[in-house]
Amino acid sequence: MVVPSFSCRNLLMSGKNVSRLGLYLVFCVLFIFSFDLAFGSEKRPAPKETLLGIKELFVLVNIGLSRSGPTQTKLQDLVEQKVSSLGLVVHSKDEYEEESLIPSLHINVAIIKGENNFHTFFVTIKLYQIVSLEQEGKVSNPSAVTWEVASMGVGGIESIQEKVEDLSEVFLMDYRAVN
Repeated sequence: MVVPSFSCRNLLMSGKNVSRLGLYLVFCVLFIFSFDLAFGSEKRPAPKETLLGIKELFVLVNIGLSRSGPTQTKLQDLVEQKVSSLGLVVHSKDEYEEESLIPSLHINVAIIKGENNFHTFFVTIKLYQIVSLEQEGKVSNPSAVTWEVASMGVGGIESIQEKVEDLSEVFLMDYRAVN
């Protein structure tokens, strides 16, 4: 898909509002990405069966822009509470680093700060598990994404937290469906 460039060129040539040009370019990229999401490239959850038998998790929340946004700790606690409600053991970072076989749930939030507390954001949740990989007669056990969901949105800080909660619920429902 090609986005018309006349508006970008006019903004650039006018020399005014360079920050608006940057915001416009980011919007163009996100528009193209959202177009792909709407027409078949949406990150949908992997088969629920990949969640079968999981008894413990490490939860990691990463926020691309922390000031004036939801804090990492607040979202971390929120997701950990939801995961614990399933009866799963939630491990600390230290426990996770000691035991490399623990599956990990990564929540990434990329935020493009807007004006008046109105942001564009992209949330992904990925479950990493240890898998067996055989190549040329050698077996290795790297971690791989075995379940994933993603979504983008526009709104205030509350919208970002709601999106994280909504996507966490998708994980919880899929987990419940197979366990």
